[in-house]
Amino acid sequence: MIAPAVGEWPKEDRALKALKRSGFRNISVVRKCLIPYFRVSYELESSGGSTLGGVTAINATLAPYPKGLSEAIPLIRPLIPSMECSDEPVGGDIVLLPQTTESPKTFLEEIVWWLSELEKELEPTAEKLRKMHSTMKRSILIPMPPGIATAERRISDSLARLVAQREAIALLFGLSRGETIESISVLSHDLVYHRTLLAVSADGVPLVTEVDPRGKTVLDRGLLRLIQRVPEAADPILKALEGSQPGGRFPARG
Repeated sequence: MIAPAVGEWPKEDRALKALKRSGFRNISVVRKCLIPYFRVSYELESSGGSTLGGVTAINATLAPYPKGLSEAIPLIRPLIPSMECSDEPVGGDIVLLPQTTESPKTFLEEIVWWLSELEKELEPTAEKLRKMHSTMKRSILIPMPPGIATAERRISDSLARLVAQREAIALLFGLSRGETIESISVLSHDLVYHRTLLAVSADGVPLVTEVDPRGKTVLDRGLLRLIQRVPEAADPILKALEGSQPGGRFPARG
C-alpha cells in the first residue's frame, strides 16, 4: 500500500529525549506511525456576519472521542494541508492508524454546537464576576462575606477557560478576536497521513511525537490530554499497534 503522507519522520533518539523531558522515562515500544487526517475544504458563517472559506485537517482516528471543545481543539491541524505531500510505502514496522467511519461534517457540526453552548455560558459567567467585583469594591466599607475571594477565583478561572476556547477556535479558523462560528459546511475532503513516532509508556499510555514547523521533535500534548480525559480514545491506537506487533504484545493500561 502507498499512502499520501506529510511531515518528517521523527528520529527515535530525539523522540525519546522529548518524552524524557515530559516525564516519560520507561518506554516499552517506539514505532513509526502514520496518523490519518481528513483534509477538509469548508465554508463558514461567522457571528460577525462574514462568509469565510478555508482548508484544515482533522484527526481521522480520534474525531469521535472528544466530549467538548477543549478535547476537540488539538485534533484540528490547519497547517497540515499546506505541508508537502509525498508517497509513503506502508508496511514493515510502520503502524497505520485506522480511519473513523464518522464524517468530518459530523465533527465540525459538533464544534459549532459546543461553541453555541459556550456562548450561552459565557455571558452569565461574566455577569457573576462583575457582580462579585462590585461586592469586593464595597468591602472597603463593609466586610466581605466568608469565601468570596475563593469563589471569585473559581469564576474568574472558569471565564478565562471559556474565552480561551472561543479564541482558540477563532484562531484555527481565521476569525477575528471575539468572533465565533454560526454555521459551517464541508465543500470537499480527502485523506492524508502524518508521519509520527508512536511510543507506549510503561503503564500502557500511547504517546505521539512529531517534528514541528521549527524542526524540533515534540510530544503531542493535545492528544495526550484527550487520552487522559477520555481513556477509550487510546483503544484504536493500541489496537493498531497490537495488530502490527510480533505476537501482539504491549503493556496494559494501568
